[in-house]
Amino acid sequence: MPISCNIIKNGMTYDLEQYGIALIKHNIPPLPEKEDYTFQIPGKAGKVRMGSQYKERTFDLELLLMADDATIDYQSKVAELAWLLDSIGGPEYWIFGDIPGKRFLGEYTGQMNLEKMIFDGRLTVPLVCYFPFTETVTDVANGWSYGEGYTYGMGLRFGDTYSKAVTVSGTTFTIYHAGTAPLPPKIKITGQFTNLSLNDGRGHVMTITRANGVNDTIEIDCEEGTVYLNGTQNIYSQTNAVFFSLPRGTTTFTFTASGVVNFTVSFTPFRHRYLY
Repeated sequence: MPISCNIIKNGMTYDLEQYGIALIKHNIPPLPEKEDYTFQIPGKAGKVRMGSQYKERTFDLELLLMADDATIDYQSKVAELAWLLDSIGGPEYWIFGDIPGKRFLGEYTGQMNLEKMIFDGRLTVPLVCYFPFTETVTDVANGWSYGEGYTYGMGLRFGDTYSKAVTVSGTTFTIYHAGTAPLPPKIKITGQFTNLSLNDGRGHVMTITRANGVNDTIEIDCEEGTVYLNGTQNIYSQTNAVFFSLPRGTTTFTFTASGVVNFTVSFTPFRHRYLY
């Protein structure tokens, strides 16, 4: 039985079935390929493990193209398929019906061979996900529901909040990450403080040494390692260059500052991140 498959391209969602294309199967591995970093010490047996990292995730899609005739409609559907798979401008999001609630960021790579069988065509499409993890299909900081394809096995919870008003130094805020892959969050801070300290309770403390104004907004991207003021000014030098990564479960942040403390902190956008 075919598997439903949607592609998000240029902000629009396209269902392969509407283009006469059926996804017969995919061979997505549970984990990306792992790369180990080791060091050989002369005279010592074995190697010293220096760390490891996941590489890109690669897999194939087996597609069946179904046309109404062997000429015009067939060639028209081939042309539409080429447009859907074209990723020269960048990767696309893929959502598979048997892995609901999660999306892959992948793009066509290598080459594909289309075998024509009268009205139909069969082909295998190789995909690569340079970002190897999956993530929730929507920004859950703006709310979510099971009707959007989410399932109970994803670990999501109702009632979690991703924004908090801070008016007292020492305020705590708990963030829940349902995913199985570490998540470097995006943090937005708007409002007044002087010399802010963010402590994740796991041994990581970020300091921002400045007097923030009532209308000032600081955006921290822990994945990219950037800190911007009001969207344009790079204030990385006003920090101690410590960034966070959320493990699975809850993390409790403590916000400490001096002077007038009246700001809002938001972990947004927020998409839970998974190994699979």
